[in-house]
Amino acid sequence: MDFFANDGKQVEVVVGGASYPRHTIKTHFIEPNESYLGLIERYVLPHFERGDVLFSASKIVSIASGNVIDPDSLKVGRLAKWLSSKVDADPVKGAGVGVPLKMQYAIDTVGVPRILLGAAAAVIGKVIFRRKGWFYVVTGPKVVGIDGLGDDYGNPDEFHRQGIPLPDNAQELCDEVLVKLGVPLVITDTNDFGGSLLGASKSLLALKTKAELNEFIRDNPYGQGHQQTPFVIVKGATA
Repeated sequence: MDFFANDGKQVEVVVGGASYPRHTIKTHFIEPNESYLGLIERYVLPHFERGDVLFSASKIVSIASGNVIDPDSLKVGRLAKWLSSKVDADPVKGAGVGVPLKMQYAIDTVGVPRILLGAAAAVIGKVIFRRKGWFYVVTGPKVVGIDGLGDDYGNPDEFHRQGIPLPDNAQELCDEVLVKLGVPLVITDTNDFGGSLLGASKSLLALKTKAELNEFIRDNPYGQGHQQTPFVIVKGATA
């Protein structure tokens, strides 16, 4: 079998002193309300073998389930405009909540009090401790995990303007895929600057910790823009 990796990424990853080949799966451009299990049946099963583990980008889970935010549904208020104007855009990571639409989404999602507390934490972290990112620590994963809405880390696609939140059913979906398709699945929110595990088949969590599972895709082998490679099979990860 010929293994495939996106440009700039390695086929093999070393975890716990052992080397594991990874096969990155290319799909068609996935639209909202497609069958996620159908995508796995079509693209993953032909390459999947016993002992393998499937890793999936969370973005494709949300898109397939139709969990996409129309920016026209967000009414940007004065607070969002003012707070976003105080955010220093990162030249590499993007503007984040420096985009008024993303700030408004954050306000609508976690509420004004938590946003103001996060803003205060950001000021304290930056001025006193010279640390960034405290806003997202306080406001939580739903805020840090929103993609799109005009800020896409330099990789625009058809969903650049729309918003893609984290999926709400990652753990349930992992268990469903294992039962119906026999494929152990891990869903992660991952980019080139880090990430987190959102769900994993319970059989995997009995064998490995979440930190160990994250090690298999620590370099973000996915390609969620024009590459159209949201799935990665780690060969022999549980063999």
